[in-house]
Amino acid sequence: MNYKRIGIKLYGRRLVPVDLCFYFDSSQEHAGLEELYEWAARNQKEVKNKFFQTLTQTCASNYREGILMKTFEQLLTSDWYQAVITELLQLKPRIQFVEHGSYEASILMDDFKERKYVLEGLDASLPTEEECIRWLLEQYNNDKDNIMSFMVARITFSEELDDDPDGEFPEGEELDEGDRSEVVEVLGFARSVIASTIIEYDFVKNHPKQLTAYYKRTRIPGAAKFSSQIKKVYASIAK
Repeated sequence: MNYKRIGIKLYGRRLVPVDLCFYFDSSQEHAGLEELYEWAARNQKEVKNKFFQTLTQTCASNYREGILMKTFEQLLTSDWYQAVITELLQLKPRIQFVEHGSYEASILMDDFKERKYVLEGLDASLPTEEECIRWLLEQYNNDKDNIMSFMVARITFSEELDDDPDGEFPEGEELDEGDRSEVVEVLGFARSVIASTIIEYDFVKNHPKQLTAYYKRTRIPGAAKFSSQIKKVYASIAK
């Protein structure tokens, strides 16, 4: 059997192929991560070396987990998602996440609905949660390094943003001082921010002209200005 080198990286206790030293059949030269997991699942018994035996078993487990993730709740509580959070915390250690809540799945679904409407129109059929999860995994696996860099820059931008909870009002229609909201405490980010940021990354990279429309659909105050700011965030990490 001929072999080709591909990489692995340790995320917590899990080994994940990346770019340097995982062996698989060279006929799969252009295989993506999902194909690599499939190969690992098929060939575990053929691998004699104990290290690579462990690796292929781990890859097979990861692949099966990906197959089993059919709902956003499963995604947000999966080992895969926790591994992404762990790496993000290694890159930006002081990020605070609030305890996961069931409401996050519906918010994430709303983000995907608005993405679909902006890109395909209001007559577009809505995606299933399973389709959305597959799309997220594909985006992450194909452009992981840039997505992680954007995520760090995007969260840093949010932390530094002088956020007005009431949004913007037309001139002459502003709220009176006594009617304005007050931020009492900033608790942290919801876990779903990672998936939402991948959606945002796809817009700013591949559909920049539709970014403002997406922010309007998701009710971001000052959508045009915010879109311009996020494009600058992306420009700071784009290679």
